Amino acid sequence: MLSDIKIGDEIQISVSVRDGYKNDEVWQNDIVNAVGGHMVFAKDGKNVALGDATRYPTTIIAETNSGKVLFIQNDGRQEGYSLGIRFSDYSQLTKAFDLKNAFIVDGGGSSSIVALEENGYALVNRPSDKKADGEYGEARTVVNSVILSYGPDRNAPEEDTGADQAPEADGNDAANSGNVNGTADGSAADKTESGNKTENGNKSSSLLLILLIGGSAVCLVIAVVIAVIVGNKKYGKS
Repeated sequence: MLSDIKIGDEIQISVSVRDGYKNDEVWQNDIVNAVGGHMVFAKDGKNVALGDATRYPTTIIAETNSGKVLFIQNDGRQEGYSLGIRFSDYSQLTKAFDLKNAFIVDGGGSSSIVALEENGYALVNRPSDKKADGEYGEARTVVNSVILSYGPDRNAPEEDTGADQAPEADGNDAANSGNVNGTADGSAADKTESGNKTENGNKSSSLLLILLIGGSAVCLVIAVVIAVIVGNKKYGKS
């Protein structure tokens, strides 16, 4: 088509992405990131027959009916270790893992899974490519990978930590922080001590009030008795 194009000519190329399941609208409106693959063997909860008895090492990305996402790696091509799953047997895989959607990302010697372990990254499967000594397990150089990671979202907006309102240097911040903490702790201690004093004062006031009332009652009784005695003597009564 470009045989008549010469250097300096302007051309316009239009590219559209489609799949074999007529999901054109989904591709145009909903897909943000995509990874290439082939050979879909589960679609909307139903198995898609591949119809081939060939055994082959494969890497699979699948979604279960419960919403989980699975990475499945199947070794093969290694007599005495792993022959690989037949394409015609992927229906059993769909049923065993309750798969809703699943497809093969790639296969052959590039089919591999690397996991993060205590001392770094480690190849956890046995690829079908051979090492220099003739043994299987050589990791093939690949041009793309799918990475599953966990932790804070590095693309999320940064939280407002109040840094704009406190532009002081770190040393000052640390000193101020110490002062603030000291003041806060001291204030808390002062408030506690003040509360104890108030409580003790309230108890003392209550006790004093009781004593005053009791004393007044005693004084009243004594005064009444003295008045009765004096009155009796004045009027000749015993």
